[in-house]
Amino acid sequence: MKETFGTENKNPLQSSSNRPDIEHNAGKLRVDMHYYETVDHLQPTVYKIVLVEDNPEDAHLVREMLIDVGAEQFKVMHVKQLSEAFEHITSDDCDLVLLDLSLPDGQSLDTLLQMQVFAPTIPIMVLTNLSDEHLAVQAVRQGAQDYLVKDEMDGKWLVRGMRYAIERNRLRINLEARTQELQHRETNFYNMIATNVDGMIILDTQGVVRFINPAAQAMFGCVAEEILGEKFSYSLTPGKTRELCILRPNGDTPTVEVRVVETTWEGSTAYLASLRDITARKQAEERQQMQFAVTRILETAGTLNAAYEQILEAIAKALGWVLGQVWLVDPNFQKLRLHSSWHQLSLSATNFEDNSSKITFLSGEGLPGYVWQHNQPAWIADISHAKNFPRLSAAVTDGLQTALAFPICNATQVIGVIEFYSCDRRQPDENLLQIMTDIGRQIGQFIERKQAEAALIAQESFLRQVIDTSPNLIFVKDGQGKFTLANQAVANIYGTTIENLIGKTDADFNRKSQQVEQLIKSDLESMATLQKQIIFEEKITDFTGKTHWFQTIQKPLISPDSNICQMLGISADITERKTAEIVLKKINEQLKIRVDSRTSELKLTNYKLKQENIQRSRAESALRKSEERFRQLLEQAGDAFFLHDPEGKLITVNQRACDSLGYTREELLNLTLADVEINFLSHKIAEKWQEMAFGIPITLNGLHLRKDGTTFPVEVSLGKFELDGQPHILALARDITERQRAELEIRNALEKEKQLNEFKSNFITIASHEFRTPLTSILAAAEVLEHYGYKYTEEKKLSYLHRIQSSVNHMTELLNDVLILAKVEAGKIEFKPHKIDLYQFCRELTEEMAITDKNQHKIIFISNLNESLSTLEAPSFCMDEKLLRHILINLLSNAIKYSPAGSTVRFELDYQEEKAIFYVHDQGIGIPLENQNLLFQSFYRAKNVGNISGTGLGLAIVKNAIDLHGGSINVKSDLGVGTTFTVVLPSISP
Repeated sequence: MKETFGTENKNPLQSSSNRPDIEHNAGKLRVDMHYYETVDHLQPTVYKIVLVEDNPEDAHLVREMLIDVGAEQFKVMHVKQLSEAFEHITSDDCDLVLLDLSLPDGQSLDTLLQMQVFAPTIPIMVLTNLSDEHLAVQAVRQGAQDYLVKDEMDGKWLVRGMRYAIERNRLRINLEARTQELQHRETNFYNMIATNVDGMIILDTQGVVRFINPAAQAMFGCVAEEILGEKFSYSLTPGKTRELCILRPNGDTPTVEVRVVETTWEGSTAYLASLRDITARKQAEERQQMQFAVTRILETAGTLNAAYEQILEAIAKALGWVLGQVWLVDPNFQKLRLHSSWHQLSLSATNFEDNSSKITFLSGEGLPGYVWQHNQPAWIADISHAKNFPRLSAAVTDGLQTALAFPICNATQVIGVIEFYSCDRRQPDENLLQIMTDIGRQIGQFIERKQAEAALIAQESFLRQVIDTSPNLIFVKDGQGKFTLANQAVANIYGTTIENLIGKTDADFNRKSQQVEQLIKSDLESMATLQKQIIFEEKITDFTGKTHWFQTIQKPLISPDSNICQMLGISADITERKTAEIVLKKINEQLKIRVDSRTSELKLTNYKLKQENIQRSRAESALRKSEERFRQLLEQAGDAFFLHDPEGKLITVNQRACDSLGYTREELLNLTLADVEINFLSHKIAEKWQEMAFGIPITLNGLHLRKDGTTFPVEVSLGKFELDGQPHILALARDITERQRAELEIRNALEKEKQLNEFKSNFITIASHEFRTPLTSILAAAEVLEHYGYKYTEEKKLSYLHRIQSSVNHMTELLNDVLILAKVEAGKIEFKPHKIDLYQFCRELTEEMAITDKNQHKIIFISNLNESLSTLEAPSFCMDEKLLRHILINLLSNAIKYSPAGSTVRFELDYQEEKAIFYVHDQGIGIPLENQNLLFQSFYRAKNVGNISGTGLGLAIVKNAIDLHGGSINVKSDLGVGTTFTVVLPSISP
């Protein structure tokens, strides 16, 4: 039964207690008057009250109290049982339950418990009798908001108690919600800290650890219980960042970056230390620094030995390894031998190093041999369990546990191995192995560069010695006339050093402006004509003022791009010869004057014998003096002077003859003409003697033999005269080595010019023929279509169009061949090798040729490479696919062209010793033997080709393309049987 209490129709009743300052004893309601006054002044609100009371009088009393105090804001719903209360609370809101603990369906504290279970958020105020006050106190302890004693309460206390219970419950609910929110935030904050990858530690002002997150626990290798409450063992400064090296219980030593800021913890000043593991970054930096160190060593090391020792030490110290060794391949015995070794001073590795110095490794043997064989790094985590390790006993004795090794490679092969050892057991590090492999390649490149530099220096030194020992002036000038190279002879002429000559011109040393102008003029002429020229005479004044005469050969040095870079000059000193010529000229003039004078005197004194004798004596005296001067002149002459009798016995020679043949004068005068002249034959000399007339000289070419066995060509002027009544021969021999060399070069140049003219003529002849034939076909087909096209069927018209297309294609192929050949000869063709599937390429090319041939021939492709090979078994080839296509298409096209229809063309591909070998065999007309050596010349065709069309360019293109690959081509042919071309191409690195 439910009753609703209101105040609008009820009379006020007096409450059982109207004292506002009433205070109950222990367990009774205590009222704060200030609180009551605050509640009284709250904004008017309608509160829904459920009164659970089975005594109608008590229920009526409560109703009367509320009416009495005018509590219109309370809407009371009266029920007599708990079940009715549950139904009402379910159907309507409720702000407060006034609960009697003695009900028909609930007794004592069980009543409170049932209500709390059903409506845990609604505040409960217990109504009790004075005799049951102790029960009410227990109810408050178990969660009731308050209790009222029915016999002592009045309306005012009832209202204030209900308001107090309602507001306190609201405060409790808000507090619980706020608490849950704070707990949720705390959980989120803890999860954030717990899952943070950075470590976090909170320290108090004494340095004691108050908090540590899981990440920090992992960094230190411990659990929170082991460190909380302990003093932090590392020194930290707030506001600063530093790096710490932590020692974990397992021996690991990670590096962390620590930053400390001031914070609060549990109301007190504290410090938050943020830790970030930078071990990987430090390791990467250290390895990068190691690589930089190796690079610096390679750049600054003077010798390979010094570089090896420094590299071993730098890498070992950077990575913490205790021993390193360098093994180099002995090319003569194909073994690895120990070259260099380094170890920490604290390490005693006598057994291992002594064992290493006495042992060598074959490919695949031991750790160095394994790396050499496989050309890849290797890591042994535990040496004691290694199987292929001949130095195992020594390594274990010296305490070595882990090893790594990597190859030293140049562009083509392994030239050495470097290995390192550690006394700690270390697990394989793939990143480190890759870094070591890169360092190995870097060292290999350094070795190649050093070897190349040494070879270049040796070659430069040899060439420098050669040109410096030459008495001729040897020099190179640039376009501005500045010396870029000169030998010691040039420096001696100008009284300076070779170093001072470089970058300067003749004008910087020669004060004779006329000579300098002439030198510049000859240089410019040589560069302008692009031809070698010989300057037979030119004057140069040396630093002392002395004038020298030179015969100079100048040749422009042309760069690959056809631009003149510099000019080479070789000047031979002909001062002695020039002086001799001048002296001879003066002597001749003097002789003429004397002869004329003597003749005049003889005519005038003819009538007087005495005067004649006197004049004769004077003349003889003058002749003796003249002879002496003439002898001196001959001694200083630039040509060799020989006087010999009819049997070839040398009677007199000059110093030039001695110098040119390498004999002393005494040695030479004990020889005959046959000892110094290769072509001397007594019977031929006798014939020459008979032909020669007195006073009429003749000129011959000969070949003189020096004392050291070498020979040189000479031009000899022979004169026959009488001496002491006997005929003698006077020979003047001039070394014509340089002249013959110049003549040979001129003849070679003329021959090349002749070949070029023949090339042009062949090109014009073949090109005009090859273009005229298809052009004629095109013109004829076009005229037929133009004038008679209306008479033909579409099929017939299409055949004429196909004929035009075929002729155009033929002309295009000819032009392409000419362009390709022109590019090759100009050095402008691009060579781009890349990896190709050679078997697939050749098979597709064969199918393409069969389609083009329209199956007129049987084309067979055979190879020892096939698709059944696995990727690892199949060889890898790097070639220029475009050039390879030109090679094979030209060879196959020729095989088809020169073979009768129905014959077989066999195309074979073989692989031997990393080389691809191609065979193209036909059953055609064959190639005459005398034509085979000329096949690869441009526009050349064999004499038996008859009316078979062709340009003679295909094999020239094939030869050039093969040369670009560094390969070779061979031809074997029998007339009427067939021809086989064999092409060998190496695989080229891309």
